[in-house]
Amino acid sequence: MAAAAGEPILNYGPAAPHGPNTTDRRTAGQDFDIRQDMSENEASVFHALLHPDDLYTQNGTYWADLPLGQRVKFVAHVDKQEAQEEASFFWDMFKKDPLAPVSHYFRTCVIPGAGLGLEGYVLFSIGNVRPLLQASFPMCWKTFEICNETWTQAIDYLEICGIIVGKSKSHEDETSRC
Repeated sequence: MAAAAGEPILNYGPAAPHGPNTTDRRTAGQDFDIRQDMSENEASVFHALLHPDDLYTQNGTYWADLPLGQRVKFVAHVDKQEAQEEASFFWDMFKKDPLAPVSHYFRTCVIPGAGLGLEGYVLFSIGNVRPLLQASFPMCWKTFEICNETWTQAIDYLEICGIIVGKSKSHEDETSRC
């Protein structure tokens, strides 16, 4: 079936990121309302996910796109609202058990902070392997008299690979506990 005059031969959909734009009908970045096929409930869920109240004003403007005065007012309002919610949360927790805020602080701040500190120490220690080897075996690691320099550089890449594998493994552990 041949395309009618003025229509593109292939239509990849609205503002496709590839292929030539053979007509002036669509442009890259063109606004396209995908909500036309959604029910009202679906549209409200997507609106809540894509336009959270702490980032967008009532009329849908992103907070950083506001003029300076309105931006400061918006940020102060959101900050005040979050502070009230947090204070209410801790007050309710305190009324149930006076020591609950302390245990909450340890669970959410101290223990994860200690884990980050340990991770930083481990990464710092791994980063010191090359200087340790250079000091211990200078003919191989400093002057490269008996070792190939390229082979000694491999340890830097292996450190990076180890960090990536370790981080992906720790991410798997965190998600499996949830």
